[in-house]
Amino acid sequence: MKARHSIRLVAGWLLACALSGAAPQTVRQHDGPAGSVTDLRADGTRVVLPARRSVPLPAGWTAPAGAAPAGAPPVCAASSAAWHGQALPAGESGTLIAAAFMRSTTIDNRGRIAFYAQVDGAARNQGIFLAGPSGLEVVAMGCGGPAGSGVTSDCGDLAPGGGRFAGFFGETWGTPDVNDAGDVLFMADLHEAPYPRGLFLYQAGAARFVKIAAVGEPSPLGGTLTAIGPGSLNNAGDVVLLAATDGQLRSDALIWRDGVLSKYVAVGDPAPGGGQFVTIGTESWGLADGSQVPGGPVPAINDRGQVAFRGEVSGGLATGGVFVSDHGTHQWLVKRGDPVPGGGTYIDMQAPILNNAGEVAFYADIADGPGAAWVTGKPGQWRRALAFYDPIDTGQVWSLAFSRNPLAALNDQGDLLLTTTILRSDASERGAIVLSRADGSMRLLAEQAQPTPLGGSWGSLDGWPTLNNQRQARVSGGTPGLPGQATTHAILEACGTGAPALAAAPAPGSVLAFGAVPAGSLSAPLGIDLSNPGGSGSAPDSELRVNHALSDDPAFVVQIVERGPFAAGGAADGQADVEVRCAPDGIGPISGELTLLTNDPAQPAGGYRYPLSCEGSADDTLFANGFDPAG
Repeated sequence: MKARHSIRLVAGWLLACALSGAAPQTVRQHDGPAGSVTDLRADGTRVVLPARRSVPLPAGWTAPAGAAPAGAPPVCAASSAAWHGQALPAGESGTLIAAAFMRSTTIDNRGRIAFYAQVDGAARNQGIFLAGPSGLEVVAMGCGGPAGSGVTSDCGDLAPGGGRFAGFFGETWGTPDVNDAGDVLFMADLHEAPYPRGLFLYQAGAARFVKIAAVGEPSPLGGTLTAIGPGSLNNAGDVVLLAATDGQLRSDALIWRDGVLSKYVAVGDPAPGGGQFVTIGTESWGLADGSQVPGGPVPAINDRGQVAFRGEVSGGLATGGVFVSDHGTHQWLVKRGDPVPGGGTYIDMQAPILNNAGEVAFYADIADGPGAAWVTGKPGQWRRALAFYDPIDTGQVWSLAFSRNPLAALNDQGDLLLTTTILRSDASERGAIVLSRADGSMRLLAEQAQPTPLGGSWGSLDGWPTLNNQRQARVSGGTPGLPGQATTHAILEACGTGAPALAAAPAPGSVLAFGAVPAGSLSAPLGIDLSNPGGSGSAPDSELRVNHALSDDPAFVVQIVERGPFAAGGAADGQADVEVRCAPDGIGPISGELTLLTNDPAQPAGGYRYPLSCEGSADDTLFANGFDPAG
């Protein structure tokens, strides 16, 4: 995987965009100038949507009194993950055109971000990148015009199935996804390939690209896939995506699991409680080459295999709403007309973001209320996280952005990271990034024209920040005055009110040794019992959670039995919370390493480690009746 080519941005234009202000009382639906987006309504009408639209103050509406102010101290640690002008890794040439004020990124639980960037000063002029504590890494490089331009070139990386990567998608809806193993999901146009466009997964452990779906291939619904959209990725390597069949502007949700692409939910499927789905994916982006991309709303998928999506329904319990599915069994979460916490009723919802606790967060349009709000939780535990005109710090909420997957801003603790514009008492408007804690408290992490923790000040801020389970917030924006970094993808760690302290039996560093295991079989498990006796402070900040557990060798099968939360002061219960088995596929020694990722702030860089050993042996049944292997 290599690098680069040059699409140049004029420096004056770059900084002007980075310092521009947000429009008043607006909702941001998408970023980027490329193409136009058509939204398909349930009645079949098509509406062209602008990037932003105004939301007037509802008649007679006043914001509720006593909303929590944005508290301090907000940030305990900060670092730059990637920035404008950053040199590419050794073996590559050129520098990043980060354009961080309009380029979103996803983040994993190791503090690594996945993102698209153009490259200046090299023939390979664009790429998909991973950046974090270990620095900048190249995932895939392409060259030619932007994706959707129809202009491709032959200097990109080799793509699976033939041809080379050409253009990648830099718009918000095309942001690549990343999981804790470092796998990266991204869309790309191809040069001299059997198919013009596809969705691809880079599998870090095997250092290889896998094709998830491509334009022109057979559709799981029958017919041919004529448009491929972005997708969401979980830690098991499963992908849920949007795709259109036989030229339809509406798109359906497909799932890729264990190398097989199949239907997940499609137009015409029965809806729970009666009726049928009439739309799943409604956005259709028209590109310069005449093609279409189903950009959203992309479904979400968590590590339990649950999928959350928005759907329109005919003849059912409501005309539409938010659904969650457990291995294909759909349930309503929220319906149009349901009451909204804090006042009003739902008119419409956008993409539900889903965490591993089964909670969702989504942007909603509201009647008889504030006009629009972000809502999070699950049935019986809903809360309104942030709404238009809510008091915040010394001002009011003056803009919001649509919820979009895979830009996951909801962590497993129920904290939600949002972008807004604050209208201050002096009539100034400033873009801001706000952490809405699960307990309803607010933390103001970044504000336009205010100093950054790294130096300089914040300019324009990307509208789709993302958050992990370490409460590390990926905040991207212009950073005028920060030496050498005109725009930056920053990682800000929000302060908590406590801290967990992992205790484990056996302790990290202990070898999990399985001894001899017959080849082709699965050993009995070896377990790790977790507890949090030294946790301090108040819940949920003091509670220990398992974010991920993975092995660097597929011969060792890892299962998280209990993710937590483990209460502070609690003793070990003697039961395994993480189990590992050995499954050798041949004879001979096998060694590996288990990495355990938790929210313990004292966790070593990269996680807690356990060496693994196993010996693949011959199956004893071969010799039970005097079998002589020598013949």
